[in-house]
Formats: sequence, C-alpha cells, structure tokens
Amino acid sequence: MDAQISHFTTLDGLKLFYQWWSPDKPKAVLVLVHGMGDHSGRYGPFIRYFVERGYAVALYDQRGHGRSGGERGHAEQFQNFLQDLSLFIQATKDRFPNLPFFLLGHSFGGQVALNFVVRYAKGLRGVILSSPNIQLKLPVPGWKKKVANWAKNSMKHVKLSHAIDAKMLTHDDAVADAYNHDPLVFSFVTAGLGAIVMQNLEIMMALASRVHLPALFLHAGQDEVCDPAGTKAFYQRVPIAKKRFIRYDDMRHEILNEVDRNRVFADIETWLEEQLKEDARDVRPHLRKVHDSSAPIGG
Repeated sequence: MDAQISHFTTLDGLKLFYQWWSPDKPKAVLVLVHGMGDHSGRYGPFIRYFVERGYAVALYDQRGHGRSGGERGHAEQFQNFLQDLSLFIQATKDRFPNLPFFLLGHSFGGQVALNFVVRYAKGLRGVILSSPNIQLKLPVPGWKKKVANWAKNSMKHVKLSHAIDAKMLTHDDAVADAYNHDPLVFSFVTAGLGAIVMQNLEIMMALASRVHLPALFLHAGQDEVCDPAGTKAFYQRVPIAKKRFIRYDDMRHEILNEVDRNRVFADIETWLEEQLKEDARDVRPHLRKVHDSSAPIGG
C-alpha cells in the first residue's frame, strides 16, 4: 500500500490537508468528501476495505475542517467548496492518470458532491451519495434561521451550535466515543455558512434533473440528521436509468461508520464493479472540462 499525506493550496490561498492511499496497481479512484464538522481521518475502515480490493482512495479535509486551513465551520460562499473539490480532483487525476474516477459524498459532503456533478462532471464515471444532505431531518429552530439570515453579512462569523449527538450517528459505541473525544470534530457552523447551506438546500431538488452520470444513493433508515425521504424524492427525479437507491433501515446517519459498515462497503463495491465492467465494454466515461488550474498540490 502506498500513501501520501500533504496539503494543497486553494484559489484563495488556504492550505487543505489531503490523503492519497493506493494499492500497487489501482483499477479506479474513489474521491471522498466528508460532512460538516467532520474530517478525513475518520474513514480508516473505508480506506482499508477499498485499497485491499484494488481501489485508490483520495480524501481531503474541507476548508475550515480537520487539519485544513480556514476559519472553523465557515466559508464565504458555497462555490468555495466546489472550487476546492475541483482542484483536488484535478490534482488526483494528475497523480492517477487514465483511471476511472468516482466521487463519494457523505452528509454535507453529499450536498457538495451533487452540486459539483451537475456543474462540473470533470471526467467522473459515477457519483455515490452516503446519507446526503438533500433535506434536513434535524429540526432547525426558526430563531436560528432568522439569526443566520440576519447575521450572514454583519455578523457572519457568529457561531451557531447544532444538536447532533454522537449516538445519532452510529450504533457503534467505539465510533461514537471516538467522535466525542476527537479534537478535530466540532459541533457548530458560523451564521454565514449556515445561511449559505440553507440557501443551497432550497435549490437541491431542482438539481436532480441535471444529474446525468451513474449514481448510487445510500441512506440510513434511522437517520435523524438528513431525511431519507428527501434522498428518495431526489433519486426519483434523476432522469438517467443508471441509478440505484438503497435504504439501510437498521442504520443511523453515518452508514460508513456503522457496526455493519462492511455491508455498505460491499454494496458500493458491487456497484463500482458494475460500472467498471461497462467501461471494459468500451462505454466511455462522461467527459466535460471544468476549472483548469495549474496550482500545484503538495508541499
């Protein structure tokens, strides 16, 4: 197994932490985008499973998260997240040329991934959504929405805490305990970012008709954070035939960190192998050029 851990530089000068993990001869690349308050260091079992099965795995800490630069839980605009992902995918493609690329987004990372694929397909072979933030299940008090909207300009750096408890994320007590004691995890967003995320949620359903590459939707049936009904509704609006929806009724929000996570991994692997078999039958990947940056990665 080969590993590279370093930083890349965003368009506005932030240093974002990333990890590349790969077997000797990878057959495809999985790019993973984590959720809000989360970081790439919490996906060890996922990395091990897929690297052992011949996939390279590329992860990074989104701006304001984990070991990356930027104000904690803050961004100036939603586009920042998309530009960061574009840079990371391009750099990863330079590292792993001529391989099929798949994008996986979890929770808020799923919201980012869906916005990304409808705007910048970037040569991706498919997209996987893990309990994506398409429709919130977690109640957001009206006063928080008002504060976020009121403060997004004049007081956009004010921190607003959320009510997510580790027990809402997984049945795995060890994972929940590690989450509670992880110094890189945080439980708030700034008013500015909160307003940005809520504004984007208002247009999410309209994006479904613009998804034109193979898509796998996975959602926890016991999710108290993101609503599985919203994901199913989005899935039903996606016009392509190459799509699949799987609901895990016995799981909580973090299906990639659940007790029975290997079942989820196996479902992802099965779907990936199906897409790769189609590639072998000369089905060309979906290609569309997006932001082309010469910004170096690493260092």
